[in-house]
Amino acid sequence: MPKDIPDFETVALAVDEVKKGFEQFKEAAELRDKELLTKGSVDTLLEEKLTKINEDLSEKQVIIDKLYATTRRQSITLDGKEVSREELDAKALDFARHCRCSS
Repeated sequence: MPKDIPDFETVALAVDEVKKGFEQFKEAAELRDKELLTKGSVDTLLEEKLTKINEDLSEKQVIIDKLYATTRRQSITLDGKEVSREELDAKALDFARHCRCSS
């Protein structure tokens, strides 16, 4: 697999970290909301924690998205020529538009 495409182990780890990070984000967001209601302001450290968690989640999501995009770009052989799914879909749509089937 090319270097810029993550392997399944890396993606599985990223998914686990997203799950954990999301729980941490929810807890910190609840704390922020409580502070805002009780004190009228939010501790700077708590805001920084939320920002850091959000950045980490975004980084992990990029890893997941890369693998997803890679699996969507798998190629198919058509008439001895390799074509992408998108090309195959376009050819099928073009064929359907121009097909004059008798009923």
